[in-house]
Amino acid sequence: MKKILGLVLALVMILTAVSAFAAVPSKTTADLVKVTSDNKNVTVTVTDNDSAVVTGLLTALMENNEIPAAAAAVLPEGSTYKKVEEAATLKITGGTAEKDLVVNLEFPTNFAGKKVAVYLGVLDNGKIAEWKVVETVGKNDGSIDLILTGEIQDWLNGREFIALVAV
Repeated sequence: MKKILGLVLALVMILTAVSAFAAVPSKTTADLVKVTSDNKNVTVTVTDNDSAVVTGLLTALMENNEIPAAAAAVLPEGSTYKKVEEAATLKITGGTAEKDLVVNLEFPTNFAGKKVAVYLGVLDNGKIAEWKVVETVGKNDGSIDLILTGEIQDWLNGREFIALVAV
């Protein structure tokens, strides 16, 4: 009888723990990445693209902890940013490319004072069609300002892209 009572109590404890765990929603990229821009006419959103292709790509990039060769090819000569620290899928819409756009990205990783490269890869049918890179330095609050020239804004406007932050 004691064994049965012990098994029942253990089962109740396990079910309670499982139901409590299931009640806590998992964090999405949109929960973890904060994005703002200096132009009220431009919308920058975290897309939380969870398609199998994009999820697989991001997982592979983060697990390898290294930028893809195609992205490395766009680095300025002498740059050595290769270790991927953070990644997000984003989309920029609206505005014009009359002036540089400053997009502030705040990730869980603190980039204060660190030199980083943000690799921008436009998604096309689940693949990266082309890469561009923007170098910057982490701000004192740990976030980074991604300064997009008019050319890069035009290239990204209305398209979903991956931003990889590498140190």
